[in-house]
Amino acid sequence: MTTALGIDLGTSSCCVGVWDNDHVKIIVNEHGDYTTPCYVSLVDNNSLIGEQAKGKVASHPQNTIFNVKCFIGRKFDHLEVQSMMKYYPYDLIDKEGRPHISVERHQGQQDFSAEEISSMILTKMKCLGEMHLGAPCTDAVITVPAYFTDAQRRATVNAARWAGLRVIRLLHDSTAASVAHTLTIDVKDDLHKILVISLGAGSLDVAFVEISERIVAVDTVAGDCHLGGEDFDDRLVCHFVQEFWSQHKKDISSDPHALWRLRAECERAKRTLSSATRADIAVDYLHDGINFYSSITRVEFEALCSDLFDRVLDHVKKVLRPTNSTLMTEIILVGGSTHIPHIQTMISKIFGGKLPIKRLHPEAPAVGAAVMAAFLSRDRSPILNGFLVLDITPLSLGIQTAGGVMTRVIASSVHIPFKASEIFTTYADNQSTLIFRVFEGHKEQAKDKNLLGTFELSDIPPAPRGVPQIEVTFEIDQNNILIVTACDQNTGRMKMLTVSERVGLFDYNINDQQDMAEDAGIRARKTLKWNTLNLRSLISEDKLPRTLKASEKASLESVIKQAEEFLSTTDKESPDVERYLEMQRILETTSSSILRKHDTTSS
Repeated sequence: MTTALGIDLGTSSCCVGVWDNDHVKIIVNEHGDYTTPCYVSLVDNNSLIGEQAKGKVASHPQNTIFNVKCFIGRKFDHLEVQSMMKYYPYDLIDKEGRPHISVERHQGQQDFSAEEISSMILTKMKCLGEMHLGAPCTDAVITVPAYFTDAQRRATVNAARWAGLRVIRLLHDSTAASVAHTLTIDVKDDLHKILVISLGAGSLDVAFVEISERIVAVDTVAGDCHLGGEDFDDRLVCHFVQEFWSQHKKDISSDPHALWRLRAECERAKRTLSSATRADIAVDYLHDGINFYSSITRVEFEALCSDLFDRVLDHVKKVLRPTNSTLMTEIILVGGSTHIPHIQTMISKIFGGKLPIKRLHPEAPAVGAAVMAAFLSRDRSPILNGFLVLDITPLSLGIQTAGGVMTRVIASSVHIPFKASEIFTTYADNQSTLIFRVFEGHKEQAKDKNLLGTFELSDIPPAPRGVPQIEVTFEIDQNNILIVTACDQNTGRMKMLTVSERVGLFDYNINDQQDMAEDAGIRARKTLKWNTLNLRSLISEDKLPRTLKASEKASLESVIKQAEEFLSTTDKESPDVERYLEMQRILETTSSSILRKHDTTSS
């Protein structure tokens, strides 16, 4: 039987474990440590990973890459990517719309995607596992934040594949911690209802979990993929960059050596403030030969990060809102950032200081991942008898319909794997094509959600509007990865949407297996035309709400006419993508502000 690895792939550090003789063995690295820094140094022809790479930051800051998990599966122009990159010593560039790390080596400039850097770190974890077991390892369970998007999950799976690993399950951080907790409690006791808060370097996971015997059932989950210790460090770095400027009128934000040394000192100060009320900052020759000395109190640190702490509290309250918090039996904390006293105080106050708080060791998510890996590998240990994990999908999923509203197909917090279907139809007589825009998120309006992809079902036989029956099926697998299919129930013609490694999505025809991907400009034109026709049909067929005011109807008529004129005058063969997207934004903003309280099932 092949042993599968349990890997906690964190933002700042990672850890690997295996199920060995009825317990989890966390594997130490070459330095005797359980955790390995997520650092990769690319200097000359050498590639260093872990502690050795971290030691190269001071001398080679632009060639040493860290916190790459913050960029995996994201677009370069994402607001959070743009806000983070200015405080990192290495260069981030835009390559095909994705953030890539650019480094100078002997052979010239080389660009690496976040997935490539992550694959190097996972290769290190794989080697540690193989050295411990004395045998090849090809399967792994890897932890991810609950609020990782579909693109981020697929990027993680791709990184693992490049490292020679087959991902048998992506496990949420909070779920992994819950599984690890089951090993420390008497499962024969009554039902355990716990609140799990996982706050590490880069992300927050909050979950309400019920544990009965060996069954771990996640009830509710909340979180943020960009909220953790690195954000607290960023606040301190920004604070002291401004202080250095006020003292010496010199800007160090473009000095990678100074930024890294200051960042390291800020991280040390943050840790100090978990046990002391004051921390000193001392960096000799920080910039232009100037020594920098300062200090910060715990109160000042809490003031700098107050809005970030409030966001943590908001997510905790979001999880507690649909549950009966009076039945909670325990609070579980995991992750380095849960050591911050103010965070512990905020959480304790919610329950009036009455609930016991237990902090798990940093390796707990890797322990949970290793237990799940053993279970999925069908290990026959008696400890795993009756073991079951019921995880959930964190975000609602659906199709955009009239007025820019998302018609939900799968609600949030349903246990996975899960499959659901909805029937959609045409909005015009003899309509031969339907365009589907798939979104994920909590908010009502599609424009406020994350667009997963757009695809179309064509060659629909001519029929009056509303007659064709198009069944759209959403299927989420055990890794929370989504596949969408649309099937014409009359002809059996089917299209499928999934997400590709690079461009975000691809679609193919199941009948002929040929790629039907279109130019982005043509696709943008079709999307605008679809929205315009849909809204025009609401007016021409008197489907508008009776409560609509005359002024609102006039505004709707005006923006539809503007879109129709735009479509009639623009170039159909070589459309300008940006112009179409701008017109689409105007149309959606105006129509959704009027129709947001009304829904329809016409796609």
